[in-house]
Amino acid sequence: MNAEQVKMSLPAQVTSADFRKRAQHYRLASALTDIPRDAAMFDELASMFDQIACRFGRAEAVGLARLQSSVSIVATASPEGAIAR
Repeated sequence: MNAEQVKMSLPAQVTSADFRKRAQHYRLASALTDIPRDAAMFDELASMFDQIACRFGRAEAVGLARLQSSVSIVATASPEGAIAR
């Protein structure tokens, strides 16, 4: 990929699943390390990413609910100029 293609490509959409996956990776790192201080740090990072995933998931749900309600409003609206019977 050249620089122009990178500029033109859209950024990947981040979802709550991405944050959960990151938390799992930190839990694995915590389980694999032999250094207690590093294990504690990885546990804290995993907890932080779990909280972010939870909050992000709530925001996704609210956004999806808003999108669905706006789509249903548009679908039930009569076209402009239509005669109501």
